[in-house]
Amino acid sequence: LAQLLTLLIIVSIINAINFIDGLDGLAISITIIFIVSFQFFALISSDFYYLTIIIITSLVPLYYFNFRDKNKVFLGDSGSYLLGGIVSIYVLHVLSQDYIIKPQFDVHKILFVGSILIYPIIDIIRIFVFRLYKGKSPFIADKNHIHHHLIRLGFSHKRATTFILVYTCSILIISLFFMKQNINISFVILLILAVTIICFPTFLTKNDSGTIGFIKKR
Repeated sequence: LAQLLTLLIIVSIINAINFIDGLDGLAISITIIFIVSFQFFALISSDFYYLTIIIITSLVPLYYFNFRDKNKVFLGDSGSYLLGGIVSIYVLHVLSQDYIIKPQFDVHKILFVGSILIYPIIDIIRIFVFRLYKGKSPFIADKNHIHHHLIRLGFSHKRATTFILVYTCSILIISLFFMKQNINISFVILLILAVTIICFPTFLTKNDSGTIGFIKKR
């Protein structure tokens, strides 16, 4: 069961990172936030220290090429799958007994992982449920991802990416306030808060006059 669960975690994270690779710099940013937080919260993490440096120094230059208007460089499936694989390795190490969080940040490991990966987790679950509800294959691409709704509301790629990053960091910071609370209560509160905030734009629309309002049911 442990081996099957491990495979499920790896496949889920790889696909979740691939699903959010629809905005410039988003998958790169989530990966960087996760591995930097991994090092920051770790009491002892020498085994991953040099790997983290290598990954960050490799990803940061991609921002320049990914955000260019001309001669833009995309991650593609190979790039997003690679980032998803890297994140899954870090996640498995966090959930293992070898990874110890600093005492001053005695946050639950599952909350720690879930807070940083909250956007890709919510997005992939939401899109799978929505496609199945519509009678479509969950693996057929469409433009119903949360970041597509942000673009539809007038966000640029940079602003939409920044919004999601601020959201991710905010959820992580909020999770630190639940360090001494019951894990089940903390999980439910954070989940409700996270889902409400990030899914709210999907209920909004922008009309021809530029005014943003709720989508009217037909």
